[in-house]
Amino acid sequence: MDLNITPPYSKALDFARLSLAGKKRNSGEFVVDHCIRVTETLLRFKVNDPPTLVASILHHSLHEGAANIEDIRKEFGEEVGVMMEAFEKLRIIKPKEEMGDVFAENLRKMFLVLAKDLRVVLIKLADILDNLTTLQYVDEVKRREVCQKALARCRT
Repeated sequence: MDLNITPPYSKALDFARLSLAGKKRNSGEFVVDHCIRVTETLLRFKVNDPPTLVASILHHSLHEGAANIEDIRKEFGEEVGVMMEAFEKLRIIKPKEEMGDVFAENLRKMFLVLAKDLRVVLIKLADILDNLTTLQYVDEVKRREVCQKALARCRT
């Protein structure tokens, strides 16, 4: 990993490993490895803002891990905490094809998140990109579903 494993990155990586201990993806790899790749993707795109990189390492620690937002704020500060909350809000917004009539409300919520911090969207896009690179580990039906969701998110 290209993170020059120094604080705050080593601290975030240790935190993510602890909170996501034993969690695996369909590929059999650990979820924390996906988080590392998302961070590496951001680095390749010249994102070098420490809070963004820390949040990208932690981006699955809330909904899949044992962490809570208070722990993240305590360990990594308010800025990372706000980004993590925004990422969670963005994560639960469903694409138009999936939600039908609630699309307008979800779009409004997404724009509120976007208006506050574009860095969260960068993490989400890197997350989607990495998810697309590991589709060979899921069945054809799931693969099509993931691709359709990714395309729908790009259109919204």
